[in-house]
Amino acid sequence: MTATAVEPFHVVFVCTGNICRSPMADVVFRWFAEAAGLGDRVASTSAGTGDWHVGERADQRTIDALDRHGYDGTRHRARQFTHADFARNDLVVALDRSHERILRGWARSEADADKIALLMSFEQGARTLDVPDPYYAGPGNRFWPTLHAVGLTPVLLRPPEYPRLLGFGLGATDLNKIEFGADTALTRAADDIAGLVAKLDAARPRAIAFNGKRAACAVLAAKTLAYGRQSETWRDIPVFVLPSTSRRAGAFWDERPWQALGEFVRVLRDQRLRTMPVS
Repeated sequence: MTATAVEPFHVVFVCTGNICRSPMADVVFRWFAEAAGLGDRVASTSAGTGDWHVGERADQRTIDALDRHGYDGTRHRARQFTHADFARNDLVVALDRSHERILRGWARSEADADKIALLMSFEQGARTLDVPDPYYAGPGNRFWPTLHAVGLTPVLLRPPEYPRLLGFGLGATDLNKIEFGADTALTRAADDIAGLVAKLDAARPRAIAFNGKRAACAVLAAKTLAYGRQSETWRDIPVFVLPSTSRRAGAFWDERPWQALGEFVRVLRDQRLRTMPVS
């Protein structure tokens, strides 16, 4: 793995969705390479193990965090890691051990596997080998513990494990992908209602659950809604409006609507098991 005057040393940073950790690592790494006078000797990019966010900008929180420290993350567009990335790159940097396991599973040769390294392995005396996933990981956020507490997930997942939701028949997305913060800080202009509707039409889920009232009111064109299962469906799909799991909304927290959703899903799962053919 050596750089030449013709061909630079290629590095790719890999996380889950390529909207938080890996684009941040890429942007900062490129800045330091340029500052060290190695801009023409080192080339870098980033990618995700999943395809959920392909084509999207980095999460706004990532862009804002980079901006606060003098970096520009606005040009990033998410993409998925492919086998061709092993051939194109000299070093494949995984942001946590879940990504490392996936990448090693994808490696087609010992040469591919030898290119994989954990980012934190370059930090002498690091307390952890994993770069924490900030998505749904804000201090005091109840999202993951609540999913487990009400039976939606059989185990308590950590934020980096969110791809496992699909294995439990659950999906997650956002109405507003370019802003974050309290509901009062979000603008209607940034809501992608058409994009969310297209995803729901394509997936045709057995139920739709909104984590908080704001998104529910925007999508359902309602001025206000009560928590719990709604009396009206959305295109024949049952709808649940749930108290936000955000720490900011702690004054309105009530687990009972989440428990009702958990019971609804449990019944659906039981029905599915009863109708499965016996081999």
